[in-house]
Amino acid sequence: MYKTNCTLRFPRIEKIRDDKEWHQCMTLAELDQFRSKASGKLASRHLRIDDSEPQKKKRKLPAKPKKVVGIIDHFKPQDLSGVRKETDMFEDVEFCILNGTEDHSKAELEKGVARCGGIVVQNPGRDTYCVIAGVENMRVKNLISSDQHDLVWAAWLLECMEQKQVVPWQPRHMIHMSPSTREHFAREYDSYGDSYFVETDEQQLREVFGRISSAEVSVNVSQVEQRYAWEDLPTSMFRPFKVYMDCYANIGDPTTAMPATCLDIRALEFRYHGGMVMQKLEEGVSHVIIAEETRLLDLRTLRRCFRKKFKIVRDSWVTDSITAGYLMNDTDYLV
Repeated sequence: MYKTNCTLRFPRIEKIRDDKEWHQCMTLAELDQFRSKASGKLASRHLRIDDSEPQKKKRKLPAKPKKVVGIIDHFKPQDLSGVRKETDMFEDVEFCILNGTEDHSKAELEKGVARCGGIVVQNPGRDTYCVIAGVENMRVKNLISSDQHDLVWAAWLLECMEQKQVVPWQPRHMIHMSPSTREHFAREYDSYGDSYFVETDEQQLREVFGRISSAEVSVNVSQVEQRYAWEDLPTSMFRPFKVYMDCYANIGDPTTAMPATCLDIRALEFRYHGGMVMQKLEEGVSHVIIAEETRLLDLRTLRRCFRKKFKIVRDSWVTDSITAGYLMNDTDYLV
C-alpha cells in the first residue's frame, strides 16, 4: 500500500534533536538498513540508532496492578435503600439534585426526596421532573444553556418538605424554565412574576417590586388616566400643565426663594391636583403664575426668547379651579 513498503505504527515524538539540521535527516536507504537490522521493527526496545546490533530483550518486570477506573466519590450516588419513606408526596417523581445550600447539603436533600417517595438521579434525562440547585455554578449554567430542563431553587424543595405538600411553582422558585413551562407561566404571571389570579401577600409583593428596575418605573400618568377614564377627576385637572411660580428674587434661580409667599401654597395645591411645578423658567413651561404684577415687564421680555410662548396668569386661576372642582378658563386670568 505504501511507496516505501512500510509505515510507522503509532508514531510519536520521543525527543527533539538539536545536533542536526533538517536536511540531515535519515535517508530512505538508511531507513532500510536499520529495518533489516531490527527485523523490520524500529521500536526503541529492539534497536538503538547508535548501536550496530539489535538490543537484547530486557527481562520483563512483573506487571503492576491496574488501577480500577471508577467515579469520584462526590459524583457517586449515595445509597438511599435504607431511607424510610414517610409520604407519597413525590411518588415516582424523578429529581436531579446538583448541589445543596449552606444549611442543607446535597446528600440531605436527596434523602428528603427519598423520604417523600421520589427518585434521585445524578444526571437529568427525559423523565426528570426538575433539576434542583442551591447555588448557581458552571454545571447549572450549562443546563441553562441547553434549555431542556426546569431548574428550581432548593428553597422550593425545602418549602414542600416543610409544608408536607407539593407547593406550586412560582417565578421566585425558578432558576430557569423549559420552553413548555415558560409558556405556562406566561399565561399565569406577568413579566415581573405577579400572578394574574392568585392573591399576593406583602413578601411576594416586595419580591415583585424588586424585579422592576428603576428605568421601568416611569409611567405616563396622563395616559393611564385617559385609559381608565380618570382624566375628569378633580385631582387631575392640572395634569397637562407645567408651571413656573414667580416666587424667586432672581427669576429662575431656586437659591433665591422668597420666604413665606402665598405661591408656596399654590405650588403644593397645583401638584396635588396633578400639575407639575418647574423650578426654572425654561422651554416647555405652559404658565407662569404670579401673585403680584411688579415683575410683569421682565417676564414678558423673557417670553420673547421662548419658542413656545407661556401664559402669565394670576394665582387665583389655581384657587378658583380647585374651589369649582374643574379647570377654569385660563384666558380669564391672563395679565
